[in-house]
Amino acid sequence: MDLIARIEATLEGSRSLSDECLLAVGWEKRLHDIAEFIRPDGVIVNALAAPHVTGNLQDTLDWMGADDDWLFINKSGDTRQVHVTMHPDTGGAEGWGNTSALAFCAASLRALKEEKSDG
Repeated sequence: MDLIARIEATLEGSRSLSDECLLAVGWEKRLHDIAEFIRPDGVIVNALAAPHVTGNLQDTLDWMGADDDWLFINKSGDTRQVHVTMHPDTGGAEGWGNTSALAFCAASLRALKEEKSDG
């Protein structure tokens, strides 16, 4: 199962799933005396301080960037799934999740995946 599918299927975020998301968008992980991440811009971040993008909505929004247009729908009924669409006016990428952080994460990764396939 690919990363986006796992995000959309999981019940809650986890540190390891967040780490996979960071790695998927160009962060690198290295182990010295302590675990560290290197962001794509070269900044080194202690692994304990790395954004928990699948478990914390503010970390997710900071990681994705706040400049994008988003349509946020908290689905009601029997399911607790949250639906998010990136750039809804142009039929952009969608994401589903059992939490808002997971839904935004899935939509963001799907948008990046679509950008790579288009470019």
